[in-house]
Amino acid sequence: MTADSPILTLLGPLGGIGIGFKGDAEANTWGAKALSLATLEKLGLPVPPAFVIDVEACRVAGEKGINALTTQLADALVAIEVATGRKFGDQQAPLLLAIRPSAATTIPGMAEAILNLGLNDETVAGMVAGGGDYRHAHDCYRRFIQNYAHVVMGDDPTIFEDVLSLYMEERGFVSATELQGSDSAELVQRFKAQFESNNGAAFPQDVWTQLQDACQALLRAWNAPRAKAHRKIQGIAASGLAILVQAMVQTDGNESSGIGRATTRDAATGKEALSLDYMAQGTGQDLALKLKAEKSADRAAKAQLVDLPDAPRQVLVSGLAALEHHLCDAVDVEFALENGKLWFLQAKPQRRSASAALHMAVEFAEQGWLTREQALMRIDPLSLDQLLHATIDPETKRTLIAAGLPASPGAVSGLIIFDAEEARTLAAQGRRVILVRPETLPEDVRGLHAAEGVLTTRGGMTSHAAVIARGLGLR
Repeated sequence: MTADSPILTLLGPLGGIGIGFKGDAEANTWGAKALSLATLEKLGLPVPPAFVIDVEACRVAGEKGINALTTQLADALVAIEVATGRKFGDQQAPLLLAIRPSAATTIPGMAEAILNLGLNDETVAGMVAGGGDYRHAHDCYRRFIQNYAHVVMGDDPTIFEDVLSLYMEERGFVSATELQGSDSAELVQRFKAQFESNNGAAFPQDVWTQLQDACQALLRAWNAPRAKAHRKIQGIAASGLAILVQAMVQTDGNESSGIGRATTRDAATGKEALSLDYMAQGTGQDLALKLKAEKSADRAAKAQLVDLPDAPRQVLVSGLAALEHHLCDAVDVEFALENGKLWFLQAKPQRRSASAALHMAVEFAEQGWLTREQALMRIDPLSLDQLLHATIDPETKRTLIAAGLPASPGAVSGLIIFDAEEARTLAAQGRRVILVRPETLPEDVRGLHAAEGVLTTRGGMTSHAAVIARGLGLR
């Protein structure tokens, strides 16, 4: 990165603005998310302009308030405005921002990102005047109001979902895809009214108020009792929070714009296998909902996922290869297309099974990317237990009828039995059984002992059934 590059700006600690990538920057200074963005840019991949409020600056802001960084924030935003040709709060070509927490370690319950910050009654009109789709612009505004209300004000987001559901019921709509531009504009007004009802004040129209309050909310979440308790338990109390402020890629211009996600490896086997999902004229939330629906066998959702055009696809594939080689790891990236130009939004290690992790460690060592010692250190010893359990042959044809959370590794087969005593009786006769219950109770323990596996319709990874099953070595 050159000294005058506006791609990543390091803000603080209160000493003015330094622009550029610090070769010795670590996650404890910028946080993992911002450091990932810097890595993308360092490799020459296209990254939306951004700056990071580093850990020290956030510490000062936490003590004195975000107003202590007003001058630095203003100067940093100028760099983004110059790079994008847009201006924060402008009525003609508005700059919209994504505000993301960037900690060295992910904290459960940490505040989520705030997207499309900078939208108000005037800038939403500017989006449309600049060629944006009317409905899409107002959908973004509506979602921003809900997002801001939840993260900054602490409102329950389901209240806004109820407003949407009520409106759709009034109009006789079955799906949100039936909403037209006028519907989206009306929903913006209803969401603003709900915001005012919740908080006793109107939704803030001043974009600087939005920015400062958003940053302050992330600092507040970082210092919340729940987050502090987790850091203490995990032994990461010394780490701090950084805040990443990034220009939003506007994906509503035409069919040459959209949002997508890609991974480089098969998560089950670790073999090279590009997985690519792309949604034209969509947002990150749109894509997430479509992928979730697809997993639920909603074929209509899959139909809205389209092929990525050849030119940006080549940029994506070459970028993924560069990332995988640089990190010596499988990667999961989010990307956006804006008028045909591809932008990398973020990258993270791809989730994988123990078998996949082992396969990749061996492959990378054989290719010389890792030494044998480094490859061995990539493997979690406790995860090797998963490789000793029976599994379903990945080549076997199957019909998936349901999916759930796996409390234990491995696979089992047997008769489906709904009563613990019946499971015990049949098991005594030499029959293989799977106990299926809404949730297990202490009196079911004899049936659990006898079953090959247990399936419940309620409860998560720490439920009674999950805890007992792991203890008994059940699936």
